[in-house]
Amino acid sequence: MGSQTMGIAYANKQPVTILVPFCKKAVDYSTTENLLRSCKGIPVGKVIFSHLQEGESLLDYFYRLKEVIDDNHVNVVLALFDVATLVQSALSREFPNQLEGPSVESSFLAYHKVYTSQCLDPDSESSAHGVLDLDSPTLPEDAATLLKRVELPAFAKVPCGDASQGVWKISSASQLTDVLEKMGRINEGHFSQNEHISNATFMRDFILKVLDVDHYPMVLRNTIIVEPYIDAPAKVNVDGCVYNKEIIHWAISDSLHWPGHDIPFQGSYMPSALPDAVQRRLWGGFDKVVGRMVDHGFNNQFVHVEYFILADGQIKLIEVNGRISGNLSGLYAACLSGPLPLQVLLGLCCGVRPVPPVPTGRAALNLPLQVRGGYTGKVGDMVNKSELEILKKDPDVKITMVMYFDEVFLPGKIEFAKVWTYGATPDDAKKKCREVMQHVVPCGDASQGVWKISSASQLTDVLEEIGRINEGHYSQNEHISNATFMRDFILKVLDVDHYPMVLRNTVIVEPYIDAPAKVNVDGCVYNKEIIHWAISDSLHWPGHDIPFQGSYMPSALQDAVQRRLWGGFDKVVGRMVDHGFNNQFVHVEYFILADGQIKLIEVNGRISGNLSGLYAACLSGPLPLQVLLGLCCGVRPVPPVPTGRAALNLPLLVRGDYTAKVGDMVNKSELEILKKDPDVKITMVMYFDEEFLPGKTVFAKVWTYGSTPDDAKKKCMEVVQRVVKKPEHLMFNFP
Repeated sequence: MGSQTMGIAYANKQPVTILVPFCKKAVDYSTTENLLRSCKGIPVGKVIFSHLQEGESLLDYFYRLKEVIDDNHVNVVLALFDVATLVQSALSREFPNQLEGPSVESSFLAYHKVYTSQCLDPDSESSAHGVLDLDSPTLPEDAATLLKRVELPAFAKVPCGDASQGVWKISSASQLTDVLEKMGRINEGHFSQNEHISNATFMRDFILKVLDVDHYPMVLRNTIIVEPYIDAPAKVNVDGCVYNKEIIHWAISDSLHWPGHDIPFQGSYMPSALPDAVQRRLWGGFDKVVGRMVDHGFNNQFVHVEYFILADGQIKLIEVNGRISGNLSGLYAACLSGPLPLQVLLGLCCGVRPVPPVPTGRAALNLPLQVRGGYTGKVGDMVNKSELEILKKDPDVKITMVMYFDEVFLPGKIEFAKVWTYGATPDDAKKKCREVMQHVVPCGDASQGVWKISSASQLTDVLEEIGRINEGHYSQNEHISNATFMRDFILKVLDVDHYPMVLRNTVIVEPYIDAPAKVNVDGCVYNKEIIHWAISDSLHWPGHDIPFQGSYMPSALQDAVQRRLWGGFDKVVGRMVDHGFNNQFVHVEYFILADGQIKLIEVNGRISGNLSGLYAACLSGPLPLQVLLGLCCGVRPVPPVPTGRAALNLPLLVRGDYTAKVGDMVNKSELEILKKDPDVKITMVMYFDEEFLPGKTVFAKVWTYGSTPDDAKKKCMEVVQRVVKKPEHLMFNFP
């Protein structure tokens, strides 16, 4: 049915039957159906939401959809998902007088990233990219050869994936090997097991039927793309559509940036904060890319294009999707006037030219909720269902679950919900999103024995976790002492009448402090005399609930601040001396607030093993361990003086949900090589064959040295890249 015929049909108010393929079983599509039925000027009869069956090949599904079209006299096929664009195009070719849609080739070029780069990107540099055939018997040799040409770090991408899944940052040959093994496992499964990555086995017979594979031979192989890593400060989405070969601009939105992650962009917001001049350049690039698609037969469909914006202002194409963006549609509903993209898409399939929207002045944010790849629990374990019900009544919130509560997370199947929030400004929408996350998602990352809680349900989860830890022996985590382990000893050595809570398993709840800095103040007591030793600064990891881990010297704090810290230290340790503290080191930690206030965090009546490795380089004289021996033998220590060197310490710990063995995380050969580097010290604190457990996540400690703190940090980044085989599972890692 051509555009003119469709226009006459709607003038006569003839209802259309709509088929939506590749729907997700866990999603309630009643809202989608209501939007379609409310499309002005296009009466809708039946709406058929079709699901891929478990184990069904793409070709078998295509044949089943043909029967649905014949049996139900379908007039419109709507492609809302990437793989669905191929099916819609093929069905449009099978029913040329009944369905509107792009050519198969144009949809394929957008879907398959190898050929997107080769055929649609006007600025592509093919020499900088490489493709590995995962089915090749010489894959290890091929990978080694490729890494001689493509500089590390690099991106590794599956050619047919979506939702930012199937994309990795690789910084070493061993990391690439791990990615290839992971892809091998994913490719052994069916598309229905992840719904985001299409492998060649699933697609092959269908592709052979609908596409001239002589022009695109790699489509029949399981492949992975390796290309230069781009450390861009910004990523944007540029959306438009094509009507009768005319390119129509729709909107630009900005991606949310999450520094410190290998793939640091997820979610989007509107309106865009980009200057008008940059937006004009983006539209110019969009027109070139979509123009090439039109040359290959693309028509009457939306296009979603993603770009990096580099620090020097360059614009780099990331990917092209020949469909509407479901995530962005929720933004457009608030930020743009007129019909929603879903309704516009229905119009395109019915020969109706869309009118470009104008801004409403509202702001919106979208964030897909995904667990980390190593998490293997059920969706219901992540979600507070009662809060979900309450938030349904909030007009500034929309949440769509995309997995069932009783489904288990799998490699490649980690996205369980999508969140949209609205407000007068992007900051309002962002604040609302934070509030939603605090209510809906019970638990986040945590240091050992320390959690940030934002709701009653999160506190309940923490209490349950502490209960599980307390059931175990101290040797199972070596960081948390429970009352059962300590009770008999405490009864023997302490007057428990003064401290009754020591005999109970307890947890402390206190106000959360969002401090920009944390410091360590160390000293000792000799015959009741307080002696100052050193101040060091903690490494700050924004975005974590407990955002400080590791330390460096010399401190960057101003002398006036350091004097105030020593004053606070003297008061705290003075009270300890009043209670009999003597001939021992003291390690005190403080927050420094944004307004300059100093807040005590904790006191440890011992040397700090982590900091001792810093003092060895940065301070003159004997090490704290030797000084401690002297204190125990009646020798007064001489306070040290700076050497002028810098040092950094970083404990290596995995995220709490990672359950493999230590040996799976560590490159042992690199450990041996680094033993010879005088600017590196690494101490393993778990055996290679030990398994990570809740509360037992620190497996090594790293110290690095240099002329300046920046030198030491650069060295530490190099060490982590070489030693850690799976950096994505680290709790704290440099970007």
